Amino acid sequence: MWGGDQDAFLESLAEDGQSLLNRIESRNGLHTLEQAEKIGLGSREYKLVIIDD
Repeated sequence: MWGGDQDAFLESLAEDGQSLLNRIESRNGLHTLEQAEKIGLGSREYKLVIIDD
């Protein structure tokens, strides 16, 4: 369903953010992101950065 960096993001949510993940999926979050990117409202490409080291 999700690809690339999105997989890493979703795996990180699985540990402590299951309710957020459930909301994203129940509200067609992927479709929303795909359509937003298609009309120029950003990109689904990103880099995860750890800031609390």
